[in-house]
Amino acid sequence: MPFCGDPLDKTAQNSYQLYSSGHIGMREGRFKILSSSAIPTVDVAQRRLRSDTLKVSNFAFPGATAETDFPKQLSRFLEKTDGKVDQPRRASLDPGEATYVIFLGINDCGAMGSEDLESIVESIFDVLHRLYLKCNARNFILFDVPPTDRSPQAVDRDLSAVLEDNITTWNDALRAQAIEFGSSNKDVTVFLFSAHQVLTDVLDDPLEYDFGEDDPGIEGGRIWEDGLHLTSDIHDILCKQLLTSILVDQL
Repeated sequence: MPFCGDPLDKTAQNSYQLYSSGHIGMREGRFKILSSSAIPTVDVAQRRLRSDTLKVSNFAFPGATAETDFPKQLSRFLEKTDGKVDQPRRASLDPGEATYVIFLGINDCGAMGSEDLESIVESIFDVLHRLYLKCNARNFILFDVPPTDRSPQAVDRDLSAVLEDNITTWNDALRAQAIEFGSSNKDVTVFLFSAHQVLTDVLDDPLEYDFGEDDPGIEGGRIWEDGLHLTSDIHDILCKQLLTSILVDQL
């Protein structure tokens, strides 16, 4: 599994699954991580699955943006797998074994104006298309952007309204592009998971998830590790809901 980017169950096939063009199995295979925000979530997934056959390759790093860093992460991945970016893919990158996990957008939404975000989302799918061509990539899991507009940092700096607008723009564009990408490539499986809905549910009803009533607004509490980043408890919830959506009959 390659991974790229910034690092109480509901009914199966719930609202957290925004879009899926097919089925992705996570118990076996290789996960390539291209992101900066989902690193803890995927670590938890590996532990929860308790699978020795699940191999994770992490190309993510903190603070990564889709605009600047995602193409660099792809280049690092291609260099690692092929030796040279332009060499043919290695046979080990079997499309049935590799799933690519993308969790990007938090840093882009925090740094860019809303008018720039749709084109940045489009650039993500340009990279996915390169993976499709160069690495025979066929399985993708995408995360949308969680409501960081409700983070203590955003509230304290009076940035909630701007961030909310940016996140809405990003997530709408991500869903539209995911549907188009999946529809245009019939041999591709695209799974869009809503981290936004998961965290919104927690923030709206923290008691349901065994948090305190004041936790949604506390920096350094059980939800927010600091002014922006989420705690391991939240990543565990994200992972649980992701696996519930993907592996309904296997958990």
